[in-house]
Amino acid sequence: KMRVLKILKLLLILLVIFLNAKTIIVDDDFEGVCFPFIGCISLNDTCEDGDYKSKNISTALSHAQNGDTIRICPGKYDENNLKIDVDNLYITSTTANRNDVNISSDSDNYIFYTSTWHSGISINHITLEQNGSKSAIFINSGKNIVFNDLNITSADIGAEFSSVQDVNVTNCYIKTNKEAIKFKNDSWGDFYFIGNEIVSENDGIKFGGQVGNLYLNNTKINTTNGKYGIYISSDVTNLNILNSK
Repeated sequence: KMRVLKILKLLLILLVIFLNAKTIIVDDDFEGVCFPFIGCISLNDTCEDGDYKSKNISTALSHAQNGDTIRICPGKYDENNLKIDVDNLYITSTTANRNDVNISSDSDNYIFYTSTWHSGISINHITLEQNGSKSAIFINSGKNIVFNDLNITSADIGAEFSSVQDVNVTNCYIKTNKEAIKFKNDSWGDFYFIGNEIVSENDGIKFGGQVGNLYLNNTKINTTNGKYGIYISSDVTNLNILNSK
């Protein structure tokens, strides 16, 4: 009986998240104003319509809630220090083409980052250019993290993780001066790297502690300076490598 009540409670929570989830449109050409629970008054058209509209990504993130989707219109966005502070957030370009949305930074800040545990963060179909001395993306603890069809170039680390569980990186191109993908400490669960191309002057994928189940499929890793394609400093529960080099 208690188990049934727990399942019903979980389903109710998921239903509330679904009913309150909204779509936020980011368009650098947007001119207008938005009001909570009412909608937006636009002085011009955006590439798509949505529940909320913003001229920049930082404002969109500040209005995001659990379960929301942020859809970014084609353009070049000079932004950084973009804090993700909600769960089950889906970020994507409106065209599903990573070449259409470019987010670049010359600052010594992360482009995207989290500061506390979050679950269900998904970033898709965009280009990130990090010219500063921080990682392009930093996830500070969380689970169910998805990076799909990203083009990341970084003078530092591409994607950096600390204390995470269940990560999926697919169809990404990552070129970096430091590690392309770095896990700072122990990581748990399943880690999928599928269909990626990694070019790094340091280690391609580095695990700084124990790792759970690691799956590498159709992923090409090129490193220089005598560095490793994959470096695991401790134990791995299960290692599966297929059609990768």
